[in-house]
Amino acid sequence: MPYIDSSVSCKLTCEKIEKLKSKLGKAIEILPGKSEEWLFIRFKDAETLYFQGRELDNGAVIEIKMIGSKSRSEKEALTKKICSIYNKYLGMDPKNIYIIFTEAASENWGWNSELFNL
Repeated sequence: MPYIDSSVSCKLTCEKIEKLKSKLGKAIEILPGKSEEWLFIRFKDAETLYFQGRELDNGAVIEIKMIGSKSRSEKEALTKKICSIYNKYLGMDPKNIYIIFTEAASENWGWNSELFNL
């Protein structure tokens, strides 16, 4: 079960949210065993983001949490794809997009009154 928590400094329209949701749903398939079927996404817009003491005019911080671990090359491919999506649909320079991966054991994720058992 992957979870993508997207915080952006710009305001998102319903149309942009729908496009991002759809594109992220396809992008997550870069990671073997992951799909939109179990993808949980949260969008937070109009956030004030700072990096190196300066406010990001048009930037994002994106956290990707998942059960299990993936290789560096798989995470690099997903990072490249997400930067491409945010560049295309939000006009963000990839140098203003920060992506954080967190990998967890299944017993650290709960849903439907129980813990995952993978």
